[in-house]
This record gives sequence, C-alpha cells and structure tokens, in this order.
Amino acid sequence: MSPASSRPDFGYVDAERRDAERRRHPRETVRVSAETTIGGSVQCECTILDISKSGAQLAIPAGYALPDQFMLIPPSRLCRVVWRRDDRAGVEFQAEEPFTDR
Repeated sequence: MSPASSRPDFGYVDAERRDAERRRHPRETVRVSAETTIGGSVQCECTILDISKSGAQLAIPAGYALPDQFMLIPPSRLCRVVWRRDDRAGVEFQAEEPFTDR
C-alpha cells in the first residue's frame, strides 16, 4: 500500500518519480537554442529543454532524423542519443569536459 493512502498501489510507481530516481545528476529546466553538428557542419537547429552534467533533453524539428551521435553547440559536447519520442530526444554527453578544437 502506498504510505499516503489506504488503497493498494499494486507496485505502480509514478513515472516522473521513477525517472528522477534513475538520473545520476539533477537536471535544470532551460529553453536554450542550440545546433547539432557533424564534422563541423550544422545539421539542424533544436532547443535544449533541460540539461544536467551528464545529458540533456532536446526538442527537435518534426520529421528530422537525429543521428545516433553528434556535437551539440552550445554546450559544445559530443552526444549520444539514448531515447527518442516524436519531436523529443534524450542525449547523454560522451565526455566530462566540453569539446575543444585545440
């Protein structure tokens, strides 16, 4: 039974709470314009909806096939797509430090 109710919860967990518990780092809600690039050329413009030390959630143009790996600028980080839903994608940053071209 859930602690706040006398009704049994049958093992269901609020999806938002479950997702938050799996995150390694807290996320910050933002609305930042960004670009995905491959080999230095811009592939698409997107919006960063939330971001953490380890990744971000992006809003991408409908119908755009986001590649599995790309650079996200800002924050100039190599990204790997970990989930996709309609016009949203979750990405994981592939390095602790921002990419530098030095």
